[in-house]
Amino acid sequence: MHLRSIRLRLLAALLGTALILIVAGTSFTYALVRERLLTDFDHFLEDKLRYHQISAMQVGQRISFRISQPVWERIHDPADPEFFQFRFTDGRDVYRSYGLGDEGEGLPRVGLAKDALIGIDCELPDGRPGRCMGLVFVPDQGEGEYEAEPVELHLVVAHDREDVDATLSRLRWLLLVSGSLAVMLMS
Repeated sequence: MHLRSIRLRLLAALLGTALILIVAGTSFTYALVRERLLTDFDHFLEDKLRYHQISAMQVGQRISFRISQPVWERIHDPADPEFFQFRFTDGRDVYRSYGLGDEGEGLPRVGLAKDALIGIDCELPDGRPGRCMGLVFVPDQGEGEYEAEPVELHLVVAHDREDVDATLSRLRWLLLVSGSLAVMLMS
């Protein structure tokens, strides 16, 4: 009887250790994949930010864009709305994407400090979860007959993160199922 008790304790300890290792391994795997997906997403947002940044220019007192209104309309996909917003640093709107509508708060005021670009999770104006990134910059100065003091603009871009969230949800489910199967096979 004493020998059987030792075997049961050893088996319980082995299963407990295996369970801890499986939970730690799946948590670590999930964290690594999540970090990689968000890093790629932030890289996408940074590219979008730079693209929109180079489209802005200041001619005299006016802010204009190298991309015309018909081109903005053509690149707008109603199924996957574009979210970007140009503001003066005091908060007044300069130009905003169609996905934001004409009125309302718009995108969060992120990236006002002149430090590294950081993506943050946010709620988009349509209520979906998103991720956004912003920066303050001085637009290129166009050549014109009126010289003006350069202004700083605040640009924020955002995109929904439903695809990333769906992928992470599938990964969580897969890790849970595979971890559970491993524990059942060991017992």
